[in-house]
Amino acid sequence: MLESLCPAPPASGGYVNVQIKSDAAMPTLLGGFLPNRSEVLGGCSQARWGSPVFTSGIALTISYCAWNQSVNPPGPGYVDPYPPNPAASYERLFNFHGNSTATTGTSPCPAPSSGGTPISGGFGSTCEVGANNCSNTGSDCATATNRLPNNWFDNNPGNSIDSLCRDVLFTYWQNHQPMLIPVYDCTSNVASCLTQYPCSTCSTNGSNSAYHLASLAAFVVTTYHLQSSNETQLSWLPGSPYAATAPCSGSTTCIGGFFVRVVTTGPIQPGGSGNYGVSSVALSG
Repeated sequence: MLESLCPAPPASGGYVNVQIKSDAAMPTLLGGFLPNRSEVLGGCSQARWGSPVFTSGIALTISYCAWNQSVNPPGPGYVDPYPPNPAASYERLFNFHGNSTATTGTSPCPAPSSGGTPISGGFGSTCEVGANNCSNTGSDCATATNRLPNNWFDNNPGNSIDSLCRDVLFTYWQNHQPMLIPVYDCTSNVASCLTQYPCSTCSTNGSNSAYHLASLAAFVVTTYHLQSSNETQLSWLPGSPYAATAPCSGSTTCIGGFFVRVVTTGPIQPGGSGNYGVSSVALSG
């Protein structure tokens, strides 16, 4: 039976087995020594999919609440497929470390499936790779993941984006490409909480030392205003109210766009961490 050649099913997540066999008996490698010896040949390969292991994402993060109320009612949902461009009603605007249009539909925020405490708010910054725990500008606009255990990562407090990430954000805006962004479901400034999860008994609001990663989402940037550099990029999405007017101004930093579904390749989270629109596919046998 060809099924016996397939790997055991994974403990969680989706998978598919691809089986092949010859249509007729084929000569074996010993055919030259043992005449008239032949058999049906076959094989099996397995691929699985699920939430990707978090190795790095852009050095920004968005709250579970803001993500949830964008992709589930009363929000517009995912843009799937993308491209083509969606209707302007899919565009959502998020303020840095504050409320956003995506978080006004439901109050309080529903708890994430992972069991963490719901956290309101829009975008925030994380410590970059090479930033020495946010004490300086990093070497790459990617979230540093090697300092804290258990899918915790450092918060970069404040309302500004440095020049390294400004360039990256502009490239995503210019090319209309999805960026992978960490979604956090709780925060903490209690050191003992960083060794455990769920963190519902440790969560705090305000300027915190760390975020807990729920999963990765894919976000297409259409418009933004950066307070620190007074830089505004109007929306390229047809029909957007921000195509001719800045999405925000003054001391506010905000980013607008929409969520999409994407598929990547690479390692998969053991046990699954919930799918937030980004799926990874990997050969497993």
